[in-house]
Amino acid sequence: MREVEFRAWNGDEKKMYYQDNFHWFAISGQGAWLMWEGIDNNKRKIIAGCGKDEDAIMQFTTLRDKNGKKIYGEDLIRTYINLIFIVKFTMGAFWIEWISKSESEDTALQLLSAKNISSVVIGNRYENPELLEAVK
Repeated sequence: MREVEFRAWNGDEKKMYYQDNFHWFAISGQGAWLMWEGIDNNKRKIIAGCGKDEDAIMQFTTLRDKNGKKIYGEDLIRTYINLIFIVKFTMGAFWIEWISKSESEDTALQLLSAKNISSVVIGNRYENPELLEAVK
């Protein structure tokens, strides 16, 4: 069975939260989402949600990098030939989009077709925005 897992970025705190036994996640059929922490119904704290522009949700792709680290949407990965890609979810699939110095060089590959590429997660667009700026 496919492992469905999420993480959420809290834009106010500038902190990433991962779904686990203390951090819970819910998504509606209309696409609204919410992440909260706490087990006791009376002591739950909302930590991220779709109502705030600074917050974001990212899904686990079910793939791991060459070191075994989970790859999520919006992760930045470096290939064995030193190209940097960002993982995106669009058109019902995960894709890696080349972050290049020239708009004419942009390309996207379906992540599943690229899973044999020896790559490493080097960060993500929220916790490491300087990596995006360095290659533009």
